[in-house]
Amino acid sequence: MKSSSKKLLALLAMTPMVLAAQVAQAENLLTNGSFENGLTGWQETCGTPGHSDCGAGIAWWWSSHVDGAQEFYGFDNDAVGVLSQSFATTPGEVYQLSFHYVTTDPGINTLRYGVDGYDAATPLAASTQWQALVDQFTAVGSSTTLAFYYTTIPGSGTLGLDGISVIAVPEPGAWALAAMGLGVCGLMARRQRKA
Repeated sequence: MKSSSKKLLALLAMTPMVLAAQVAQAENLLTNGSFENGLTGWQETCGTPGHSDCGAGIAWWWSSHVDGAQEFYGFDNDAVGVLSQSFATTPGEVYQLSFHYVTTDPGINTLRYGVDGYDAATPLAASTQWQALVDQFTAVGSSTTLAFYYTTIPGSGTLGLDGISVIAVPEPGAWALAAMGLGVCGLMARRQRKA
């Protein structure tokens, strides 16, 4: 086999490893998704004009945490509270959203999330244990807003969010290239066994 062919095969064989490293090190596009720096990067507002307190904060309300030592919690709010963050995206690119949530009063407290608008919000199942949610969306603009909408019962209602991340999903072409690289690795191993 020619030297240039061997080099090409070696480069193709490295493709899966490079792609896997990129996926493993995918950068969270959100700022402070674990709330370790308070509400830095996030906006928290009430859904009813004139209300100044949605009942929200950063704490260690639950005995266990998903990511770090703090989480966002909503409590005792008299209007729909909104927690949101805008971030840069590429139109047409697919992104993966993941987060954990919990509530003290399933069925009474509500939590919904949406990307670029309340109408896209999806209600979440109530749970007294941390639950993970993973979803995907396609960006329509160069900036995208993720929002969580929550209500809790007066006096005792509490819900929590933690470990929120948005990462770019590798394009199908990248996966096809990785599969081709794996095939080349197999071919090279087979040829070496015969030689």
